[in-house]
Amino acid sequence: MINMTTLYINIAMVIVFLTYIIIIEGLFGSKLDSISKSFYLLGHSNSGGWFRGFCLSLVLFMMYNGGVYDSGWFFFSGAGAAFVGAATHYMKDLTGKVHFAGAGALILFAAIGLAFMGQFISLIVLAASLIILLLVRKWKRRVYIYEIIAFIVIIGELFIVYFKQN
Repeated sequence: MINMTTLYINIAMVIVFLTYIIIIEGLFGSKLDSISKSFYLLGHSNSGGWFRGFCLSLVLFMMYNGGVYDSGWFFFSGAGAAFVGAATHYMKDLTGKVHFAGAGALILFAAIGLAFMGQFISLIVLAASLIILLLVRKWKRRVYIYEIIAFIVIIGELFIVYFKQN
């Protein structure tokens, strides 16, 4: 049986994610082709710290789940979020590569961790979504859409795992 703190932590993760998405969507709308782009649109001043804080929250949430479910995959997922937040320091040199590597690690390692727990929905949905978004090139915000799909299926499966074990 997993304690209630895990449920509260995952609810907090949903609140932080939705709050950040609602704020940046309200501020920038169609200018966002990825969540990471919000850092640059917010500016490199103190406002950019909001993006880094958002990434840090993902790091902590994923690593907490790694501890609860005894899964190193969630630790690596959290490390991917840390790379996304750190990539803003590289400016133009490695930013794109570090962003994509970090975001890919965040999503892929969480999905793998869930698969090892017997939950395959995220792997299936994420693979299908990726194929569809790669084929439909007319959508300008494909990465942004994929990031939101990834969050929904991963957090959804974390809730499924929690309720199955309680």
